[in-house]
Amino acid sequence: MKTVIIYSSRHGFTEKAAEKLSERLTSLVDLKNLDTNFERDFSEYHNIIFGTPVYEGKIRNLTAKYIEENLEELCKKNLGLFICASENTPVEKIINSNLPKNFCEQLKVKGHFGYGVDFEKLNRRERVESKIILKKTESEMAFNEKNIIEFAEIVNQIDFVRR
Repeated sequence: MKTVIIYSSRHGFTEKAAEKLSERLTSLVDLKNLDTNFERDFSEYHNIIFGTPVYEGKIRNLTAKYIEENLEELCKKNLGLFICASENTPVEKIINSNLPKNFCEQLKVKGHFGYGVDFEKLNRRERVESKIILKKTESEMAFNEKNIIEFAEIVNQIDFVRR
């Protein structure tokens, strides 16, 4: 059994979350960054997990577009998805309102892994928005370790290979 975690990460938090998840999975894991790798051959993977940041209530467009363009092939696999967003972000609502219905129905596991803000990497508009939305004035990495562990346990325990 082989798993790929496909993530997009503008400022590095989602990438770190994907790495934390990969360390807890018992299957062989490949990490693919959508910002640099648009591989579309899923033949060697049984399980595909997506990680994406959420901005202003929307999954990153790069992730949503990639899923839409590869929907038919993706829906033949076991799917999981985690988001990185502020603490009170409604995971189900975000996923269901941003992604195709048949993709959402195929998801075997969903999660919220926390949020990160790195003021050094943000542009001026993003810094202002972070101060207003997150009420933060300094950089912070707020991983939800419990959610990452629970997500990994589900992936490791369920019969993720059989459909």
